[in-house]
Amino acid sequence: MALTKINNNTLSAVTTLPSAIATGRVLQIIQATSTSATDSSTQSFVATNLTASITPSSSSNKILIIASGLYDLNGNARQALFAVYRNTTNISGGGGTSFSMPYSTNSRAISTLSVNQLDTPNTTSSTSYTIRIRATSAGAVEFISQGTEAYIQLMEILA
Repeated sequence: MALTKINNNTLSAVTTLPSAIATGRVLQIIQATSTSATDSSTQSFVATNLTASITPSSSSNKILIIASGLYDLNGNARQALFAVYRNTTNISGGGGTSFSMPYSTNSRAISTLSVNQLDTPNTTSSTSYTIRIRATSAGAVEFISQGTEAYIQLMEILA
């Protein structure tokens, strides 16, 4: 006999959620990967090759953006800044509207960027999300470094 019962069924027999749970479901997932490095020595955001597009089924739904990739920071750059762009709009928060990585006092820093951001694009048109990078001072930052693979996932969440 099963110890857990939902609607008088064993847990393994449950195939759908109760109808009262109307929001928060994942409607679609898009994933893209890239092994193409992007270098930047400018203090303006530069688009990386890590991008994906999704077409929301409702303008009220949310998009959860999850991304990860290795970056290599030249010590002269001191710090790398990363931002998530929806089409051409920076939707990141934080100082300088970006995610900042730890300050480097060494000649070089190699680390991993991890992004989790929730967005409400208010559209049912195809929407692109791209990771952009920049350095904070003279020097360079490389994203998708050392021959690695980075990924971005877009999840449409029912609002």
